[in-house]
Amino acid sequence: MAHTDRERIAFSMFRHDYPQHICEEMSLDNLPIVKRPMGDGVTMECNLALDWEFNREGYLRLADAAILEVNQIVEERRQLLEGNVS
Repeated sequence: MAHTDRERIAFSMFRHDYPQHICEEMSLDNLPIVKRPMGDGVTMECNLALDWEFNREGYLRLADAAILEVNQIVEERRQLLEGNVS
């Protein structure tokens, strides 16, 4: 499945909220179920696909902001290289 740049950036931010060993297992096409310790020997299963769906819109808004800022930086650098900065 092809994913948009926006969704890939959003998902990158989402997955890096998790520990490295979990982050490495995650992709947009494969979101595992992980066990989280709750204390006193109790563990809880967490379906990361549901977590992604719940948080997706917020991360997409962050990706939009990041894309706009990167575009602005690229435009400023382009103008600087062309000597169009006053």
